[in-house]
Amino acid sequence: MLLRFCPPSSLRVRAVGRAFSASGADAAAVAFVGLGNMGAPLCARLSAAGHAVTHFDMDAAANARHAAKHGSTAAASAAAAASALLLPAPTEPSSAAAAAAAAPRARYVFTCLPNSALVQAVAASMLADPAAAAALRGATWVDCTSGDPAMSRALAQVLRDGGDGGDGGGGGDGGGGATLLDAAVSGGPAGAAAGTVTAMVGGDAADFEAARPVLESFAKNLVLCGPTGSGHAVKAVNNTLLAANMWTVAEGLTTLAKHGVDPAVAVAAINTSSGRSWVTQQRYVDQVLPRSFDYGFSQALIAKDVDVAMRMVESAGTAAPVLRLVREMVHVAKHELGGGADHTEMVRLLERWGGEGTEVSPRS
Repeated sequence: MLLRFCPPSSLRVRAVGRAFSASGADAAAVAFVGLGNMGAPLCARLSAAGHAVTHFDMDAAANARHAAKHGSTAAASAAAAASALLLPAPTEPSSAAAAAAAAPRARYVFTCLPNSALVQAVAASMLADPAAAAALRGATWVDCTSGDPAMSRALAQVLRDGGDGGDGGGGGDGGGGATLLDAAVSGGPAGAAAGTVTAMVGGDAADFEAARPVLESFAKNLVLCGPTGSGHAVKAVNNTLLAANMWTVAEGLTTLAKHGVDPAVAVAAINTSSGRSWVTQQRYVDQVLPRSFDYGFSQALIAKDVDVAMRMVESAGTAAPVLRLVREMVHVAKHELGGGADHTEMVRLLERWGGEGTEVSPRS
């Protein structure tokens, strides 16, 4: 497997200094599937930016609450959400606004689900529905799932073919299917709500630029990482490095605690020294030292992402002895703490194993 990772080129990274607000002809029609910890705030940002959003979640009550809170539309199924992409935009009093509303709108499907298998199932349900399949033709599918790059490439082909096995007709009455951008996001639920996440995107450069104004509804940093699957590849490696850093910092701090050093003092010193990282500066300060363990990213999800990264290692035949050990420890934490536990809680295992005096919390 050949993977193309993000080049350190400023031409591919853009930090957005203001929130994007769409109106008139700039407003897109959006179908959003998955209102979980990340999906709900991403979807809300799209509505707040002025896009016409119809959404679906398996939790019907959550789906209805989201619509009531954000002025969006709840659909009864993923296929129904996609079908709504073809509904005309509401008209406004002025003739100019009415003309803009009547013009064809850009159409987007967003998915933010626990794994790529679920995304593929959603795509299959849409393509099996004639109205939804028609709405997908010419649309852009943006998958914000932390997904599997190989499965993303397979999905891209299915969407391009329109689900018809390759003739591009998607039912025979229109040309072409949908294009895919895998756009994994990093920044957590708080970053999604604030519109400050980084989006690691894989796909065609022209599709990326066309989607940029919509992605800017929730992403402060947009990075085109390469062809389809590259965004999900980078996210999997990113989260594996996160897991490695969480473990090594915990090992260091529990050792210091046993030697009588206040972990909060140690973190403060490290954060102005060469050992600092995002984990020491944010996760330990905000979730571990206060003992809240409430970042909103579970042991099950980080284990899934580490597994994706390790499949990449295995298919590439690269040497990764440390990352293999990280994978083992991540799965130990998932087994011991439960898949629903926050990923920051792995610190509790080292405290348990280290015994009295190893708790990573302020001493005063």
